[in-house]
Amino acid sequence: MIFPSEAPLDAKRKKAGDVDGVQIKERKDGSWIVKVDRSEAEKPDPAPLEETQRAVRNSEEAQIKQELQTQTITPASTDVPVGTQSYIWHMTRGDESSSSSGHIVEFGGQDYDTSAEEATAATLGTVGWGAMTRSSWIGTPFRGTGSGTQSATVTAYGDYNGFMVTAGSGSFSADVEFVLQNLSTNAEWSTTIYQNSGSLLGGHVTGETNYTASVHPEIRAGDDYLAYTRLETSVNLTGGADCSSDFGPQDGDDAPKGQGVGLYYIGIDF
Repeated sequence: MIFPSEAPLDAKRKKAGDVDGVQIKERKDGSWIVKVDRSEAEKPDPAPLEETQRAVRNSEEAQIKQELQTQTITPASTDVPVGTQSYIWHMTRGDESSSSSGHIVEFGGQDYDTSAEEATAATLGTVGWGAMTRSSWIGTPFRGTGSGTQSATVTAYGDYNGFMVTAGSGSFSADVEFVLQNLSTNAEWSTTIYQNSGSLLGGHVTGETNYTASVHPEIRAGDDYLAYTRLETSVNLTGGADCSSDFGPQDGDDAPKGQGVGLYYIGIDF
């Protein structure tokens, strides 16, 4: 596999020399030659991609539980009277998580910004055997007030922007979902906003896409809730490949500009 000199992240590709079974050399013209020792394929397979995704979700659940114990999420700053149509205009909470397995050359990361009301995550793998998952979420807590319990429709309004591509022996996935948790009872409602995956030679560019996503919970007076949009990007490599699931600048670029997932307001109808 030869990477042209104008390819992004050329300097960072030197990191490939730190991965078992990979040799990388710089040519006189500035391009890179990467050789993968195929005997590495005979080694036990790395933990599957599902394990990195599961580890990320377990980490997120632990983060939320920890915040509950330290009272950084509750009591909620926004009151929603049961039976009264309400809107929440500011996202005040977020978090991020990551997991990797096997031995791959990887670039990426994850972040959230409450001032921009945006979550970002990017995964880029170039060579090796293994998987990586990066995720983040942005949202807000609220508390049901008044009395009683009523059925409701809780709707998120936002947008997303990213691209996915793979060449060679790799695969990618991207998932965006809206989640509502009852922090008092641990009940949860969720719906998929965007989902895509691919392997071998494939790719997809979302462009800046607006979304509305709704769940249908019971809202009870006195209970605390957390509403958020969650982004997860993953790649899986089994040899030499450029494989990316890119919804953020953490892989070394910000193209297309404005990558990420935004959550700009939430409507609650009874």
